Amino acid sequence: MCGQLVTVVVAVVLAGAQDLKVLVHRTFSSLYREQ
Repeated sequence: MCGQLVTVVVAVVLAGAQDLKVLVHRTFSSLYREQ
């Protein structure tokens, strides 16, 4: 059960990291276009 919980937490963190990467990439792209 503890192993399952760790797996779920890791999956959520990885998904969050991917979303964050996309968000940061979009932000930098829009900032770069404005210059």
